[in-house]
Amino acid sequence: MKKLTILFLLFFASPVVAQVTEYETWNIPEYIKPDPNDETLKFYLNRQLNDPLDFDKWIILPSKMPTRFQSEIKKSEFLSKQMMETPIVSYLYFDDGKIVYDEKSPKERFGYIVNDTTRLLSNSVGKSLVSYVLGHAICAGYIGSIDDKINDWPLIENTLYHNQKLIDLLNMKARDDKYVDDFKGMLSTGRWYNVHSIKSFSERELKGSKPSPSWNEKYRYNGFITNILMNYTIHKSGENYQKLLNDIFNKKVGIEYSAFFLKNKWQRKDNGRFDESLPTLKDEDGRSWYMFYASRYDYLRIAKAILDDWHNDTCVGQYLKTLYDRKIAKNQNNNHPRLKHTSHYAGQFHTNISGMTNRKIMLMEGYGGQAIMIDFDNSRIVVVNTIHTDFDWYELVHQVIENGHLKN
Repeated sequence: MKKLTILFLLFFASPVVAQVTEYETWNIPEYIKPDPNDETLKFYLNRQLNDPLDFDKWIILPSKMPTRFQSEIKKSEFLSKQMMETPIVSYLYFDDGKIVYDEKSPKERFGYIVNDTTRLLSNSVGKSLVSYVLGHAICAGYIGSIDDKINDWPLIENTLYHNQKLIDLLNMKARDDKYVDDFKGMLSTGRWYNVHSIKSFSERELKGSKPSPSWNEKYRYNGFITNILMNYTIHKSGENYQKLLNDIFNKKVGIEYSAFFLKNKWQRKDNGRFDESLPTLKDEDGRSWYMFYASRYDYLRIAKAILDDWHNDTCVGQYLKTLYDRKIAKNQNNNHPRLKHTSHYAGQFHTNISGMTNRKIMLMEGYGGQAIMIDFDNSRIVVVNTIHTDFDWYELVHQVIENGHLKN
């Protein structure tokens, strides 16, 4: 009887361990209800951090003289509560030369997984970084200008992207709506564009493809276009692409820890599974994609370099200003909780922020709520790294840039 009582007490006294909800998608679906519990968030955070092991990488080594920041830290009870209760793992706000807000997820939440050295994923923030690298390739002489046509790359010769202007691809108006969708992937097969090579798409789904009529030329967002831009930059810079990355991130940005873009190693089956019976992919197959990993402060260093390029009117600064001047209207009924606050697109950057359309601001935005917003007029930057969208984006990203401070 005593033994049964002890077992009964142990069973009912044991803490209940929440179960992980594993969704069909690689990431947690955005704005899903009910909100994922902490065990699910930890599961997906670990997936984000560990999955790069399955990929080859363009690795940029840390600088011997990393850029240092001045700080004048302020506290916000609102921010501290958000860090304690939401999926944010890192929050940084930079204003007029100094870090003003600097918070990591508490140790008892996700802080035991993420620290200052952890490489955090970019999701579509990486699209803006691909554009930034392309700007440097132009300034280094590998590419003529954003008005160059892609007519010298055999990989896409028999596809709709051949002979299109770079600026049209940068602005997501490639007229590829019959072939590619940002949610469905390749429309004819469902293959996802980030895990297969451009060569495979050119030989299959896009073989003989033609762009939609010119009257149908409008903004249509998809990540495959960014992969075209990235791999074209690799094609044009050739064996100097790694040097180009080093010059940008190591020498100019001054990253403190290594960072990397991903590139596919294995050819895959239609369902995305590796097919190790086939030869591994090569750079000339167009295997690189825009997913980028860097530490929390290194994301801020990159944003600060972009801000400095703009203010110093460097060649790359002029590239960024040209993108801004040649931005296009999205012309979409956008109910997206975050992107509804932007109305224009400028060469892989979101612009014209609601309530601040008179200010020159660029937003780098990624799935799950990753965000870097740069206010060139007021020298303000906010950087948010998160696991999921369940946080107050409007207050933490939009309002801090508009007002220059967080609410208490």
